[in-house]
Amino acid sequence: MEVIENLQEIEDEGDAYESIEDIWPDYPTKEDFFFQEDEY
Repeated sequence: MEVIENLQEIEDEGDAYESIEDIWPDYPTKEDFFFQEDEY
């Protein structure tokens, strides 16, 4: 729900967003995933 509200605010202000974090503060980063990179 927060993502939608943030998108609406950006549209209302007419500002371009710099990154996904501007819209979705809890956006999962690479560090949030637990996998062994050497397996791929």
